[in-house]
Amino acid sequence: MSKRRQKEPWTRGDKAIVVGVVLAVALTATFAIVDMVNSAVPDIYIPRAEMPSPNGFDYVVTASQMAVEGYPMEGSKVPGWTPLLNSVAPGMAGPLPNSSVVPRSQYAGKPDLHDKKTMALAVTLLKTNAGVGAGLRQAFKYQYLTPSVRSYTQPLPYLAPFRRMSRMLAFQADVEFARGDVHGGVTSALDVVHLGNLIPRGGTEIHSYVGSSCQAVGRAPLWHEVASLDTTAARNAASELETDDKNYVSCVDTLNEDKLAGEAGLVEIMRQPHWQSTFRSVVGNNGNGQTSSAVQDYFGQAMISKRSIMSSYVTAVDSEIAQAKQPYNVNPPSVPVNPIVDAFLVENRGFRFERTCNQAENRLLMTACALRAYKLDHGGYPASLSLLVPAYLHAIPLDPFTAASPLTYRLTPSPFQGEGRGEFSAEKSYILYSVGPDTIDNGGQAVIEAPSGSNSDGRVQIESKGDIVAGIDL
Repeated sequence: MSKRRQKEPWTRGDKAIVVGVVLAVALTATFAIVDMVNSAVPDIYIPRAEMPSPNGFDYVVTASQMAVEGYPMEGSKVPGWTPLLNSVAPGMAGPLPNSSVVPRSQYAGKPDLHDKKTMALAVTLLKTNAGVGAGLRQAFKYQYLTPSVRSYTQPLPYLAPFRRMSRMLAFQADVEFARGDVHGGVTSALDVVHLGNLIPRGGTEIHSYVGSSCQAVGRAPLWHEVASLDTTAARNAASELETDDKNYVSCVDTLNEDKLAGEAGLVEIMRQPHWQSTFRSVVGNNGNGQTSSAVQDYFGQAMISKRSIMSSYVTAVDSEIAQAKQPYNVNPPSVPVNPIVDAFLVENRGFRFERTCNQAENRLLMTACALRAYKLDHGGYPASLSLLVPAYLHAIPLDPFTAASPLTYRLTPSPFQGEGRGEFSAEKSYILYSVGPDTIDNGGQAVIEAPSGSNSDGRVQIESKGDIVAGIDL
């Protein structure tokens, strides 16, 4: 019977080799799993809003494409070089030279529409734009919703024409007021304000800024003419402005839409083969003070997963939404973000200021129109804003810079003195204001009159001190 051959014992070297192979396989598998996890695009559902049919947005686009700017509009070309229709100025032949633009700083401001020649040019310009206002009002008959933004490279070619149309209709309001057509002037100005109220619906931050810009353009002619409105025009203006205020797009609504747009943009980039390079490019071009090198450093610190980027973004934007639900003067600390997320976030403090200030200015104009109607009906201004309800307004207008306080109003023994709208100040025997971005009641000291250094050019800004006073700061 043969003896069974005994196995030779493993040496330390043999064991080390086996352990090394096992560790190598484990590490390889681990890195493969980590890489798979890091490279996996987050599986999230990003809905698109269902567009109404018909959509007022489409009608606004059509109307805006008809709008043409030209002399004698503020900031346009010098007399005689009018870009009407493709280029031929009244009384001239041939194409217009392109070198006759006057820098805005050298332009004398609004044209003198009481000058017969200037008015004639204005009428010619308005004829060129015949149908713009009617086309826009056609859009107001339908539900309006901006098409969803779902790409970080999605163009928004309609916004510039929207602003051009706003300037054109505001100029039309100036012309109508100058010709004595008060109701026509109010209609044209309110068309612009209403348009600005629609633009943010379904849109992102940029739509909100454009909407506010358009509303400011539309308010200007009305501020100049509040004291000339008859009872019907003043009542109608107050009513229309109050309706718009009820339908005002909030910061929260816009931030929710911005969140979806940001998620879609992040996923779009993450699906690209060289997604890290794309992030460096996007942040370098659009980051909130961030640079592509900051992204490079961020990626170099650790193996950054796509899921962690998305999670950080959602956490940060949810924090912004939570802040936007608080009163204006409540600012909880922001969630720290990485340079990638920062590039896709709204600058929340500035955005909230813009929306709040615009709403405050709308409410001040609305209240001024209601006060004008009240005075014409009663021979004097009311002792308090509560007397405007319900005949002129449905509710006392609140100051959006406060938690729940009304706009500040009191009668004054004589017209308020200041560098405001001359036509409005001369009519004024009350003071009406919002406490403004410092959220402090300064007793009616206007932003434009606040101590030197707090307001660089007299305009209301995020760091402005003083109150936003009707007829002075507006």
